[in-house]
Amino acid sequence: LIWVSGTAQMTGAKLSQIAEFNGTSPAVAAGLVAGDVVTQVNGHALESIEQLTSALHASIAKPVELTIIRGRDHSTVRVTPVDGRKVLIGGKPYVANGTKGFEDGYGVIGIAGLEVETATVATSPVSAFARAGAFVWSLTVQTVSGLADRLSPSGLAQLASLDLHPSTSTSPT
Repeated sequence: LIWVSGTAQMTGAKLSQIAEFNGTSPAVAAGLVAGDVVTQVNGHALESIEQLTSALHASIAKPVELTIIRGRDHSTVRVTPVDGRKVLIGGKPYVANGTKGFEDGYGVIGIAGLEVETATVATSPVSAFARAGAFVWSLTVQTVSGLADRLSPSGLAQLASLDLHPSTSTSPT
């Protein structure tokens, strides 16, 4: 009996499309092209798409170092995000002023789509079983917690206050 097992592990974020605004973008200026795979942000291995987007959104006018793979070549580029509130697309700001959570700005470089790149990492049966058990336990805890929250007095009151039927709605359609 031969056991072959593995788990998918993120290895990078593939840039699906490079966007231009006002005739260029920080991504274009840095030499990024569609198909590049970002593997590190500021010297840290990329573990999630959110890690990349958070670093860019928080770095208006501050250079961000991206390690990329293009074909078989590895290189590092520096890209400086601009404030998305000042980027106009179709005459309108990419991020509207006053957008909750982005009062201090929203760094953008001109990436229009990211895809997760993965590799399969070998896993022993014992490790796979332990990981599966931890995952099922986590889902169970989240489900029970969500149900307890929803079925609490405040959760039930919130449900009761919702407009659930179109005939009772006061908003225009």
